[in-house]
Amino acid sequence: MAQEDEHIYPGAYEKDAQISDLSWKKRLADLCHPLLFAQKHKQFVGMIGARSISPLIAQIVSLYVIPAERRKGIASLLLESILQKIKTVGMIKTQLRVNIFAKPAIRLYERFDFEIVGKIVNSTSESIYEEFLMERQLLKQ
Repeated sequence: MAQEDEHIYPGAYEKDAQISDLSWKKRLADLCHPLLFAQKHKQFVGMIGARSISPLIAQIVSLYVIPAERRKGIASLLLESILQKIKTVGMIKTQLRVNIFAKPAIRLYERFDFEIVGKIVNSTSESIYEEFLMERQLLKQ
């Protein structure tokens, strides 16, 4: 799917589109790299993924809901589900990056107790863009 829609993963598309189907399937089975999908009437409507960036910290990546299904609670359900999965493997903190202009996404993450802790400047072959680094404590150390 990543190979079909370059707008799903702005900034990471070039790298993610090169990942083989076999690698994606292995990631689905890996508790330290969960990938969850949302379906409605047997149609894909959203996804979220996470990966371990240290033994106790996870990074949420690739939260996406198709435009026709946005503002219906799907992103909240996906985020809540991935946070539960991350907790079950013993992570104490989670991070994510979000485009500084993605106000609805920032509000969603803030509702889930994420806080902005930094700003990152990125560049691709075509543009330069900024992201906020957001974090949330999951468990006390």
